[in-house]
Amino acid sequence: MWQRDLRLHVQRAVGAGELSADTDADQLVYELVGVMLALNHFLQLRHDPSAAARARRAVHRLLGS
Repeated sequence: MWQRDLRLHVQRAVGAGELSADTDADQLVYELVGVMLALNHFLQLRHDPSAAARARRAVHRLLGS
């Protein structure tokens, strides 16, 4: 359900010009979910202190900010 809402917000951001017009909303949601799953894995299972910073960089790269 939250992924549907995220997709809606991505589509709104595209419509508002905040994301590129050629943004594939489904692909972006897929990749953002992947970053969140990786963050959880590296925090919970690997106790990686750099996981949050890596996830933050990945999200910034995906969103172009």
